[in-house]
Amino acid sequence: MKMLKVDCKKWNDNAQSLRHQALMATHPRTRERFLASYEITQGKNATTIAIVANLNQFLVKVV
Repeated sequence: MKMLKVDCKKWNDNAQSLRHQALMATHPRTRERFLASYEITQGKNATTIAIVANLNQFLVKVV
């Protein structure tokens, strides 16, 4: 099993920027993805985020 990590430095970004993008995105799925990325930077894991977001935790995968 792999743990997801967000490499903000690689994308020249930071956690607060991810949160801001989540709040400002117009498409619901985009908001969800940015918010999940932000939550991962805060130490949460993808399974926990999936459960809280009412997603099927077994469909969360590394791409």
